[in-house]
Amino acid sequence: GAPLDEYGLIWQSTWSHLRELHAAVKQSEEPLLSGAYSNYSFGEQQEGHVFKTESNCVAFLVNFDKHKTSNIQFGEASFQLAPKSISILSSCRRVVFETAKINAQHGLRTAQVVQYLNNVDSWKVFKEPIPLAINNSTHIGNRLFEHLSTTKDETDYLWYLTRYDYRSNGDTQLVLNVESQAHVLHAYINNDYIGSVHGSHDGPRNIVLKTPIMLRKGQNSISLLSVMVGSPDSGAYMERRIFGVRKVSIQQGHQKSHSLNNELWKHQVGLSGEMNNIYTREGSSRAQWTAINKSMHLPLIWYKTTFDTPWGSDPVTLNLSSMGKGEAWINGESIGRYWASFKNPSGQPSQSLSVREQFLLVT
Repeated sequence: GAPLDEYGLIWQSTWSHLRELHAAVKQSEEPLLSGAYSNYSFGEQQEGHVFKTESNCVAFLVNFDKHKTSNIQFGEASFQLAPKSISILSSCRRVVFETAKINAQHGLRTAQVVQYLNNVDSWKVFKEPIPLAINNSTHIGNRLFEHLSTTKDETDYLWYLTRYDYRSNGDTQLVLNVESQAHVLHAYINNDYIGSVHGSHDGPRNIVLKTPIMLRKGQNSISLLSVMVGSPDSGAYMERRIFGVRKVSIQQGHQKSHSLNNELWKHQVGLSGEMNNIYTREGSSRAQWTAINKSMHLPLIWYKTTFDTPWGSDPVTLNLSSMGKGEAWINGESIGRYWASFKNPSGQPSQSLSVREQFLLVT
């Protein structure tokens, strides 16, 4: 553990504990490297390990019992061993380190709410436009492009766009089937939202959207948004991993599904709001922001508000526990992705977002 936490506060517990362990081992370097080794048994779950030279000695007394403290006699002295602990004895006589004891400086982090941003009238929204077709796109082909190799880490978002010529065949139910290896998928037909699917932290790599749809006779636009927020973006053999939409098909009633994998697909890298820098002062002034209404529960909504810079020099945290998954900006600077819908074992959001002091404006 580092001596400072993610907020820049002193958080020395683990760091100082390991520092003391390193010092205890370092001062017994000679017997550990050159001494003769012997071991002792003090009971069913207690034992000792000794390294000894002619001039020095170090002992490790171990208590494997997870629940009970143990008193043992070692040499001419008795020692009390805490449950599931190791004590290091310098010169085989003096305890210089105990794993069960933390002597380092430590403290509790406390947070105080200084501003509430839950007044709906203080928020404005911008609805991300759904692309129906892309002209002059370089990402066109009769296949579904792989997500990461297409976006090249410029964005988490990739649109998959195609057209489907529907010839009515009675009143049979139509079902859209999409299989993706991204972490979130949003689907639109003729600019209308038809559904989303969301991966889980420990779930399978594939996510599947299967939803009934309505098509008009003739040409219909299909817009699929692949989202990588929450998916691995580093690690071994990343170049061999495949992400993004992998299979798309439409099924009519009990007929065999019609695959769209080899149709002409156009791909848009990123969102319109990203390309227009809507999170900056200049980009925001060009967007058409509106008041929040009941339709704003749908995905792909940009939210904007203002707040006064809190007084003082303490770290500032933006609590996004009521949100789901996305990215946040302060004064045009990204403070990171958030995934508040992923809960920790206690049922609380797994993260909040820290705002760097230099991102805040003093007025």
